[in-house]
Amino acid sequence: MTTPDYLFASTQAKPEYERLQLIEAVFDGQSQRRLLQTGLTGGWSCLEVGAGAGSITRWLAAIAGDSGQVTALDRDTRFLKGALPGSVQVIEGDICTEELPAASFDLIHARFVLIHIPTVEVALEQMVRLLKSGGWLVLEEPDFLAARPAGMTADLGGSITPETLTTAMTRVNQAILQTFVDRGIDPAVSLQLPQRLETLGLRVQTVDNHAPLVRGNSAMAQIMARSARQLATLYTATGKASPLDVEHYCQYAQNSHTWAIYHGIVGIQAQAHL
Repeated sequence: MTTPDYLFASTQAKPEYERLQLIEAVFDGQSQRRLLQTGLTGGWSCLEVGAGAGSITRWLAAIAGDSGQVTALDRDTRFLKGALPGSVQVIEGDICTEELPAASFDLIHARFVLIHIPTVEVALEQMVRLLKSGGWLVLEEPDFLAARPAGMTADLGGSITPETLTTAMTRVNQAILQTFVDRGIDPAVSLQLPQRLETLGLRVQTVDNHAPLVRGNSAMAQIMARSARQLATLYTATGKASPLDVEHYCQYAQNSHTWAIYHGIVGIQAQAHL
């Protein structure tokens, strides 16, 4: 199967960089907590798969120190060049095909990466192959099946009814799921990861799954509004939502009187056998 282009690969640099920065602002704290729970310390060799705008890579480099090594792997490195310490190795490539030395990393981290890969099993096999004995794999993936509007605390005014906005939210959520399906990607991949990792021989140590209910105009809601605007053509091509639905979705997401679950987050820490 030919790997489709990364969903956001063709988007303009400025809005995509701002979207990635919002993702860092919302999710870096919990990512760092999960990574520290592995025992991460100086001297470790770390691989960040899908480094994005580089915040976690920089953080890993600071902890690994001069005695450690951090590698940032991404199919789109336009926001990494010049943004990372000189000690970080940046590789523009695909985790499914990049030829890295086996058993070379104490820690591998990927956040919101597998949801973009149709050949998930290949990606996971590669990550497991790259782990040292006793090494850790930390994965964080979205669960878009959890997405749903949760109503609003005030009339938004104007001619748009609450029913119109919530219907648009539901339609765009369906379009998001269909967009992944149309690209050969299982939108429920996050829910299958514990079983898949155990099948590949790792010990799954912790799994957490939460679906944050957030106010409109919050950082998470802004991420989804930006994503919808950047991917509107793909969403409408599914036939599940219209351009007006996408616009109403964005209005809902950017209004502080609304509430919604935009997606769940599944976090997994798994360890290679000693």
